[in-house]
Amino acid sequence: MQPHNTTDFSTDSGVPLHTDAPLNNRQGTTCNLGVHHDWSGSTSGKITFRVIEGKFAPQGIQDLSKMHLYCKIKLGWHTKKTAVANMEGDSANWGGEAISLKVIDQEQAKLKIKDKAGHLIDKTLGHAHIHLKDIILVRKLTKWVPIIKKDQLVGEVHLEMKFHPQTPGM
Repeated sequence: MQPHNTTDFSTDSGVPLHTDAPLNNRQGTTCNLGVHHDWSGSTSGKITFRVIEGKFAPQGIQDLSKMHLYCKIKLGWHTKKTAVANMEGDSANWGGEAISLKVIDQEQAKLKIKDKAGHLIDKTLGHAHIHLKDIILVRKLTKWVPIIKKDQLVGEVHLEMKFHPQTPGM
């Protein structure tokens, strides 16, 4: 499986953002003890993750279309999950289902792809860590996120992520 380019993201304005550049070298940004802020100084608010689709090639699985995959996103102590995806061979379609979670100075979200196989415990297909600094800085990113299991790439999930800063009185 050839992963999508995961270092280039698009912003609302369509300008590419290269995440390999140090955060403190971007105009209008500051860094304070590992918590990254934009020029307004707020990292509190809500992030909406739109889970669009996934492409998978996990090792040792013969027929992915028989799996019942869902996406689980954890931010801080809060976790939400999507409905089970429509499967088309090695592809999953969540149709842009939205998951919104509060963010208060967290640096990353955790994403897991799980198989709801009807067992007592759902099987994990793979996971990813999503760094939030670029989402907070540019407010909206669309990205293919690599999904890893046991240090091997097993797929990727297409996400649109949008940061909604906290407003006074929220």
